Amino acid sequence: MKKPNLRIKSLFLILMATVCLNTTAQTQPFPANKIYSNGLLPNNRNSQDAISNYNIWKANFLEPCSNGRYRVKFDNPSQTVSEGIAYGMLLTAYAGEQTIFNGLWNYYKDNRDVAGLMNWKINGCNGGAAGTGGATDSEVDAAMALIVADYQWGSSGGINYNNDAKTLITAIKVHEVEAGTFVLKPGEFGGELITNPSYFAPAYFRKFASFMNDSFWNNVADKCYEIINNNLTVNNAAGGLVSDWCTASGNYSSLASGYANGGTKYTYDAARTPWRIAVDYAWYGNNQAKNYSKKSSDFIRVTKNGSQNIVDGYNQNGSNHGQYHNSTFVGAFASAAIGGDNQAHLNNSYSDLIGINEPYSYYNQTLKTIYLFLLTGNFYLPEGTVINPPSDGIIDGTVYKIIGKQSGKSVDVTDVSTNNGANVQQWAYGGGNNQKWRAESVDNGYWKLVNSNSGKCLEVSGYSNADGGNVQQWDYANHNYQHWKIEANGDGSYKMINRGSGKAMDGAGSNNGANIQQWAYGGGNNQKWIFSDVNATNKENSAINEDDTTVTTVFPNPTTGIANLSVTANATVTLFDLLGKEIWKKETKIAETIQLDLSKFNNGVYIIQVNSNGVTNSQKIIVQK
Repeated sequence: MKKPNLRIKSLFLILMATVCLNTTAQTQPFPANKIYSNGLLPNNRNSQDAISNYNIWKANFLEPCSNGRYRVKFDNPSQTVSEGIAYGMLLTAYAGEQTIFNGLWNYYKDNRDVAGLMNWKINGCNGGAAGTGGATDSEVDAAMALIVADYQWGSSGGINYNNDAKTLITAIKVHEVEAGTFVLKPGEFGGELITNPSYFAPAYFRKFASFMNDSFWNNVADKCYEIINNNLTVNNAAGGLVSDWCTASGNYSSLASGYANGGTKYTYDAARTPWRIAVDYAWYGNNQAKNYSKKSSDFIRVTKNGSQNIVDGYNQNGSNHGQYHNSTFVGAFASAAIGGDNQAHLNNSYSDLIGINEPYSYYNQTLKTIYLFLLTGNFYLPEGTVINPPSDGIIDGTVYKIIGKQSGKSVDVTDVSTNNGANVQQWAYGGGNNQKWRAESVDNGYWKLVNSNSGKCLEVSGYSNADGGNVQQWDYANHNYQHWKIEANGDGSYKMINRGSGKAMDGAGSNNGANIQQWAYGGGNNQKWIFSDVNATNKENSAINEDDTTVTTVFPNPTTGIANLSVTANATVTLFDLLGKEIWKKETKIAETIQLDLSKFNNGVYIIQVNSNGVTNSQKIIVQK
């Protein structure tokens, strides 16, 4: 067997993992971190989870071909399936990577059959069809991706995404929807006698209806729910456990005998159904989508006692058929929890999903990435308000302690109160949840700050526009006095400007109990706030392991340029900036005092990391010239 050129392969993987997202003009920057019109999102969501898994997916499954084409490697990496191309088109459209998107779409077009649909399996970059005919799930995903592309980049460039989407949707209507019944066929075959519920994407079909000005697609969406409900009822199914294949009446299909288990169980086809239906609820608030999502979510939360007990397959009566715990099933049920009305279960499901590591499994890693796009607000209906997330280092979904630069005290809800109207003050940080705040992106650079103890938001009391207006907590009601623009000052601190009043959050003193109010921004340290991630240790893709424990003597700190570090023998000392970039490193053989010249660095916060005898600890050093 010929060994691959590991140097070339490594260079490609490094390129794919580190390449910046396409920066040509696009409508919606990535990550968008949108809040959907309907349903819940995980409180512990972090767009970095979506970004990291997207980069893993690119590195392991995306391959460039000639003439600017790209393909997605299947389980057999020498082959590509149309499903994978369409998944890749969705991901790259939302991520804003136009060059890769175009390469995937051109690959799709190069391998179409006479009906204008991609043959479902292809050998390599240009090895011809290994499986002929269309697969409807790939077609509907590709068409939706083209609509997203038209929204992102317009259609006046080299590819007219708008026209291509309309052409593909028309081909789906002619060849993959059964005439006279509105039943979505699984390909260029089937209909009432055999269909696949996991191909049903009613949210897309509602968008197709408006995009094409054709109510036909609303009928297709309605028929999807009719078949799903038939299947659940006829087979006395638990939760939302549809079968992989069925007839339009919901019964098992005799034509599915060639598929695994005769198509009678909830396995790797049906597993995608909760995700597709959750999208319909998140985008359109459809009641049938809501009902299905809640049934699916409650099956896991109540019947199976939580996400950690999910297996890769069920009989329709709810008994286990599979044995493995993987992203395909966990992420779909996590998506259903968007409509499940239980925040704690959704948060737990999200944590379970991000903890699963299957980077080399085509199906699991690809679907995990798509699920994470949905769960972090990055799989949105391509219309409406554009969100421009701030680039100042605050991360959506991250929990922070907020420390006054002047006082050194934290932003604290008085008396650990969970009441509306409870006052917000300054107090020495003690690690209580009433001193922790989750940042959630709202729109156009504004944030809401949610207290970890009460679940209530930081707001200016009484819609005040006056200097001295008080700051308190209150249930989130999506008004401007609960929105804050958090802007970096260039010294490691931030100013917080209220959207309603235009005034800055202001510390009225430095003692424990000193009030927090608003005041016209004047640049004083009492109006500057330091955000520190309370869970900063062991962050994925971070070189920093930060806590507040002093592990070495650093003086003076803050420093105007020269700092002295007293360290033990046999230690590795590394200096990072807050983005995790290594900027200095030294190994010690004996205990010594190291002089570090920071005079050429910008003002701000840096992290000193000390590794000694396998134990790593860190502390901050502030440059303040």
